Amino acid sequence: MSQKEYFQVVYDGEALQNNEMDVRDLAPALLAISDVLDETNKITYGDKTRVQVNVKGTFKSGSFGFDLSIVQGGIDGLTSLFNSDQANAASNLLQMLGFVVPGGGLIGFLLWLRNRKIKNIEKVNEAKTVVEVEDSEKYETSPKIIALFSNVKVRTSIQKVITEPLSKDGISSFAIKKGKEKIVIKEEEKDYFKLSDIPDELLRDEVREVILTVATISFTEGHKWKFSDGNVEFYATITDENFVNKVQQNKDGFYKDDLFRVKLHERQWISDTGLKSDYEIIEVLEHRSGSKQIKLPFGDDEKNTG
Repeated sequence: MSQKEYFQVVYDGEALQNNEMDVRDLAPALLAISDVLDETNKITYGDKTRVQVNVKGTFKSGSFGFDLSIVQGGIDGLTSLFNSDQANAASNLLQMLGFVVPGGGLIGFLLWLRNRKIKNIEKVNEAKTVVEVEDSEKYETSPKIIALFSNVKVRTSIQKVITEPLSKDGISSFAIKKGKEKIVIKEEEKDYFKLSDIPDELLRDEVREVILTVATISFTEGHKWKFSDGNVEFYATITDENFVNKVQQNKDGFYKDDLFRVKLHERQWISDTGLKSDYEIIEVLEHRSGSKQIKLPFGDDEKNTG
């Protein structure tokens, strides 16, 4: 069983009077609408359902608009969701985002917030959260709306749908229509939907001693070589000046499968674009041939004979 809801997105302004819109502006907005609905669906229903957004294709005179349908269905025969009190789950997604009722959902919250700094968030119960801003004004919403507000993917998608198109010359408004309901965002309100810069969160910062092999050697400035620990290959910057000087002066030669015992500084953090890692070799402790040799019981006399 699936649920389907129709809504219309309209961009308006002098640049769109001929019912034409630059595909470089339109394509990211369309993809972002799909992304924001998909992420909202995951936050709300987990892996119980999936959504699909389709362009129906109706263009209105004097602007650029298109009709969309959101289709939501259960996965692997799970239909109990649609037999519950949330009978129209697809409509619920639109309401949560604020695509249906003016002043509601995430869009309504962002319009109220107006980029003001949040002073405190209090979860009263499972259905009610109170947000207080720096000038002590308060706003009642649901924990799910706060979850959408805190989700970087959702906020980035909203920015692509509203802020970025309205930042283009000649596009002055964005509207969502569903039945008799209409939500309009004006050009001067576009920055309320812009995602502020988010500082990266450091997850790991450690120095450890490891054995590595070299996959690629670089003699360019920065000395970023490609190494392998036997399982994973990665690029690392070499900051051991003593080792770098030996390389530059041709005092150290390298062969395939040579082994390096090093102090590896590894940093890992999460940014708005995902998980990132950085590797730095701060000291080369030992460089030895990777060729395996048979150990023989040489005596002291035999070692010293020429």
